[in-house]
Amino acid sequence: MAERHPQVAGLVLQTPITSVYRVIVDFRCTMPGDMFPNIDRIQRVKCPVLLLHGTRDEIVPMSHSERLMDACPHSNKLLMLVEGAGHNNLESVAGPPIFQVIQNFLDSLQDKANSN
Repeated sequence: MAERHPQVAGLVLQTPITSVYRVIVDFRCTMPGDMFPNIDRIQRVKCPVLLLHGTRDEIVPMSHSERLMDACPHSNKLLMLVEGAGHNNLESVAGPPIFQVIQNFLDSLQDKANSN
């Protein structure tokens, strides 16, 4: 949605994948038939991006978020790595700090909207 609609104010990605096939095999390019080529799509995102990922995610390695962060062209981007968190327990491991990061991100989007 953020790729296709420039009016999107911001994008939050939690434990995102670079692509479906890259979860299994680390291809260097997007393979035909990949339903979620996020590594290609994020290059066309024109809004601020917040990525959240656990350092002990055994389903989607945190390198996926790191690669998406590197590929994102927007200057307002943030990657929060939650030490010790897996794929399904970011909030419980991080506790209040993750909610504060999300709130700060949303507040920054609201501040931008109010200044326009």
